[in-house]
Amino acid sequence: MKSNWSVSSGGNPTTRGSGSVSPSTLSGTAAFTPSGVGHLTLKANPNIAGVNTASADLYITSVYVSVDNTFSISSPVDQKQQFVPGQYLDGTDVAVNVMEQAGQFASLHILTGPGAREP
Repeated sequence: MKSNWSVSSGGNPTTRGSGSVSPSTLSGTAAFTPSGVGHLTLKANPNIAGVNTASADLYITSVYVSVDNTFSISSPVDQKQQFVPGQYLDGTDVAVNVMEQAGQFASLHILTGPGAREP
């Protein structure tokens, strides 16, 4: 179902999170890109009469980058300082054909506050 997407934050300035969605207009999916820890609301507003807007309140406590696909939620390590475009962690180059076909692996892990649970 296609929706208009939005992200917002309000309330106490010291606990506001931030982020963006793309695309924000009529799309079945959207990419959420967090840019700051704290509280924010993500909304999907379907373009169908009688269907309510869905929203998710998020409290992001930490954002981690993983470059080698070894991220562990029980002992998180942020590898953003080690990420070099076109290079693996050991300093070797990512092959051009790998970059052209699949790209360089990197993942973003968003940790939420107490009480958060998987759907």
